[in-house]
Amino acid sequence: MYVGARKSTVFVPAWLPEQGELFSLPVAPKVALESPHNSKVLVLPRIARLTQPNDFASTTKNGIRLSSPSLVTYLYLSKEDQPAKCGLIISKNTGGSVVRHKIARQIRHSLKEHLATLPNGAFLVVRALPNASKSKGRNISNEIAGVLSQLLKKVNISK
Repeated sequence: MYVGARKSTVFVPAWLPEQGELFSLPVAPKVALESPHNSKVLVLPRIARLTQPNDFASTTKNGIRLSSPSLVTYLYLSKEDQPAKCGLIISKNTGGSVVRHKIARQIRHSLKEHLATLPNGAFLVVRALPNASKSKGRNISNEIAGVLSQLLKKVNISK
């Protein structure tokens, strides 16, 4: 006895978009980052980040250098008329990936608080030393505050 071919039916859940519609997930609203000194932004704003290798090189080679127990900080005053920019150097000697990212978050958080004290056109690079992994967050914040005040005194800029 011959049985005809079965028609296949596909079950499509009601929550799926209809064919032809684009599937999109809800996206969290982005925070406006127009000013590096915006107090509502919790992280170091993108326009305040040092990202170009040439800027890192000029800052570390030509900038003013100051050391603390777990950080080495370089400040370079460029001739550019733009907000101050900050960059981080954290080597693998500091620790594993989790440790390095934890230190980077602590440093960025501290730098965000002190960003307004830097003059326009300033490039600041913070290098974490291997013993930075043993420092607590408050110690790193205090070190950055102390180092920045000393650097600004060296270049004759008062708070």
